[in-house]
Amino acid sequence: SLETNLATTDIDEESRIIKIGQAEIKEKRGASQENPDSGGSQALKLLHKLVPEFTKTHPSTRTFTNITKIDIKSCYANIMRDYPLPCGSEERLTDPQIIEQKIKEEQEGFVRFYLRQTATIKKQQIPFLPDYHNEIKANLRGCFILYSKLFRAFQKHYKIRGKIVYTDFWMFAKKKGCVNPYLDYCQELKLQDEKKGKKLANVLYGVLGRNQRIGYVYHPFHLAVNHLAILQTYYLYRQFKPEQVLAIRSDCIYVRGELPDKLLIERKKYHISQFQKITLANQDTLFIHDTQ
Repeated sequence: SLETNLATTDIDEESRIIKIGQAEIKEKRGASQENPDSGGSQALKLLHKLVPEFTKTHPSTRTFTNITKIDIKSCYANIMRDYPLPCGSEERLTDPQIIEQKIKEEQEGFVRFYLRQTATIKKQQIPFLPDYHNEIKANLRGCFILYSKLFRAFQKHYKIRGKIVYTDFWMFAKKKGCVNPYLDYCQELKLQDEKKGKKLANVLYGVLGRNQRIGYVYHPFHLAVNHLAILQTYYLYRQFKPEQVLAIRSDCIYVRGELPDKLLIERKKYHISQFQKITLANQDTLFIHDTQ
């Protein structure tokens, strides 16, 4: 009955995580006061109510056992502490030859460039570079803005056909630990209230990513932290064979099989969790049976 099907759709109102059949979906943009769920989630929930056998047996779903989740401890906070990051006004270059020379000199900054031909991840490697729509694909083409450290990794690990067309390069003064007093306060707060202190530290990264239309102008700082986090996660899953990696998140991965010795030696850098069973529909939909 419809009432029975409703019971299998659970919503955590605080985190906006929706469990539909064998799927766990994080609510994204598109909600309103009248319709608190986005259009995609509304469609999936209605599908599950009316055709529950479809969402339970859809062939794109795969189930795995004995899975490990590896979470980089305090990934964003540590990057904000440990790396020199953009601080102050920028200098913008638009001459392609000068930009190319600055990149060869390993000048730090943000490079905007255009790929007229497709760049492809090299064999036996996992794609890691987000495109304009923030999707990670093996083949890339079009316009990009990358922090120089991530750009150099792109040059090394992708096969680039044709010439890279450089259009802009923004250089910033750099400062290490420019938000340390804030992070120190969060660390002290965690000693009294771990959940509150951790939440306060995490929310800083998000709020600094707001664009100028909303009133914040810290986008270069946020973008540098984001791209360095992509690199940290990339260095983490490079330790595994591609077939071992099941899902990649911004600061964690889900893998199967034995953990490499190097990771075990450095395990204090990570939170490592074991799960008996997970179901994976795609890179964005993951159902963990152990927590049910």
